[in-house]
Amino acid sequence: MIFLDQTFKTIQIACYIVGKETDENRVYRFLLPKIIASHTESFFTKTKMNEHLEDLYGAYFKTGIERVGHYHLMHITLTIVDPDLVSDPLLLKQAIDLFKDVLNPNRTINPSIFEEERRLYIEQHKSMVDRKRTYANYRFNQYFFKHDVYQKPLYGGLKALRKATHETLMETWKEIQTHDTFFTVCHGMLNDDDKALLSQALASKGPVLNQPLFSFRKPKKEVLEVIEQTDMKQAIIKLGYILPIYRYDSLYEAAILLDTMLGGYPESELFKVIREEKGLCYDIYSSYDSYRGVLMITSGVDRLNHQQAIDSIKEVILDMEDRIALDSLIHAKQYVIHQIKSSLDSQSSGTKRAFMRRFLGLNEEVDKRIQKILSVTETDIKDALKKLTLDTVYVLEGVPHETDTL
Repeated sequence: MIFLDQTFKTIQIACYIVGKETDENRVYRFLLPKIIASHTESFFTKTKMNEHLEDLYGAYFKTGIERVGHYHLMHITLTIVDPDLVSDPLLLKQAIDLFKDVLNPNRTINPSIFEEERRLYIEQHKSMVDRKRTYANYRFNQYFFKHDVYQKPLYGGLKALRKATHETLMETWKEIQTHDTFFTVCHGMLNDDDKALLSQALASKGPVLNQPLFSFRKPKKEVLEVIEQTDMKQAIIKLGYILPIYRYDSLYEAAILLDTMLGGYPESELFKVIREEKGLCYDIYSSYDSYRGVLMITSGVDRLNHQQAIDSIKEVILDMEDRIALDSLIHAKQYVIHQIKSSLDSQSSGTKRAFMRRFLGLNEEVDKRIQKILSVTETDIKDALKKLTLDTVYVLEGVPHETDTL
């Protein structure tokens, strides 16, 4: 169990559940966090649960899932007001009891809530084609991450949702108790008695985990280019690059800054050149995934300009390979450091940061992290750029209309 003694007006109790994702359990690992945090056996409907949370001075749950290397993470976080602020010495105990009921390995899961959530995500999947960005991202992943776990959406896909059953959901929850590792993080002003109470009730448990494995395939021999059409007036382009720099690598900070300089903030090269100078896009940004060693560029452009935009993006990267602007690197460092420092004011960010440091085996403090950012040189950025290889180009373009030629 991890305790963070930092002054906030609230206390957070977070449980991170770490295990392995399979084709069989993917949809259930997606559904479980939200479902089990929505009710307990004592508060068996969402309405009763919400009423109880209101009685706890507006306490609330947040849940989520993500992939980290070859591991699958589920998290459930309960946030309550600091009991001292409301002069209620029983509040923490009530919150702990509620969290224990949520995580109870022998609990019953309301089948009606399961069916409600399952139907909701089925409808969301069916309507995805109307949400063009989401659909483009889904289709891009089918090509870029082919034969990789990232090819599958976190919810498993429409077929998995349709086949999901309440019985298998319950079985999966039982299996998670045996095979997964549970990490607990408590964040807020807690005295020794509070910590003892939490340690006894919500102790971390499960097998010792190996370090996450970060890897991906080599670039394709030839760049894959895919153009698909749908009914809209613009086009969405996605460029997938292999960037084999991972979280533990010496060039990790350089990769972070490269992503920032390229398309990670409003002063990025892509934003300035593609949007402001050439007016080729509505928006453009890049995103770096240090767990898979990839960098992706996404942009919304006029339907008739998508090839020009793609060519211009390639030119920007080639220009960066020839010359790294020192002022651009300085501004990127300032931006990243500002983001790091700003996160210190967020309790939720601190809670997750504490877990991730323990999970990834990282011991560096924030000051050391900032120093690593500051020490990145122009040569480091160029070295990172040398590893950047275009692999997949995906375009979702609007169907031509007669008005395009008028």
